[in-house]
Amino acid sequence: MTALHRLALGLGLTLAGALPAEALFFTAPPPLIYATGCSNTTLHTITATGAGNVAVPSGCGHVTLKAWGGGSAGAGSTGTGNGGNGGGFATYSAYAVTPENTLYYSVAAAITGTTAEGSAGNNSWLNISSNAQPTAIAAGVFASGGFTSSVSTGGSYGPTGATGYTGGIGGVQAGHAGGGGGGAGSGGTGGAGAAYGTAGTGGTPDGGPGSDGVDTNASPGTAPGGAGGGASGASHTGGNGAAGQISYQFSAFLNPLPANDNFTETRMAT
Repeated sequence: MTALHRLALGLGLTLAGALPAEALFFTAPPPLIYATGCSNTTLHTITATGAGNVAVPSGCGHVTLKAWGGGSAGAGSTGTGNGGNGGGFATYSAYAVTPENTLYYSVAAAITGTTAEGSAGNNSWLNISSNAQPTAIAAGVFASGGFTSSVSTGGSYGPTGATGYTGGIGGVQAGHAGGGGGGAGSGGTGGAGAAYGTAGTGGTPDGGPGSDGVDTNASPGTAPGGAGGGASGASHTGGNGAAGQISYQFSAFLNPLPANDNFTETRMAT
């Protein structure tokens, strides 16, 4: 049946010789889902280090998760003098959650620099099902801390399936202490520290920069994820690796409508 025929029927008209004696129409059921209000859609950013949890608010059925790992400390004067490595960044948004269930998280703590080699940064993570760093993307995401200052490797992200960026590597001492690598941001990798002391920039738009390598005690990197600079000279300490952070944001829940798989039949005489 042509569109013209359907229009004619809707107007109570007929087109001679064009329609059968009786026309049959079906009215489809309504859409199968609708969105209800989420009682808290605020973007929450947590910088206080350590473990925590939050209940899923009423009416909320989806959540976006983000994590920034911590930076490693820079090496001190009895270590290599290298800058530390920046922490990574991870995110994933396709999570369905149930109101009143618990979202667990852990924020990477800072790492204290010493006169020895700089220790690796800590991980940050979020998990929608259990109080542990997730091992599968269905449960959550993690951002790893920068590696120890003796290895030029920035922090990464996971599990497989997560989207993310790596932290910047620390500068390797070459007659002067190396600069700390920058922490990864939610839009880009962290910048690398230079061999002659200049710190790496933080990844755009929200990664923390590292600190410069110096011939005295080095300053700490900047959160989230900036690494400490290296130190040279007698009995000087590498800069502290900065803490990480996490964020989460809930959105509306999609509910099925009451079951209705019946079509309404309408017959119209021509």
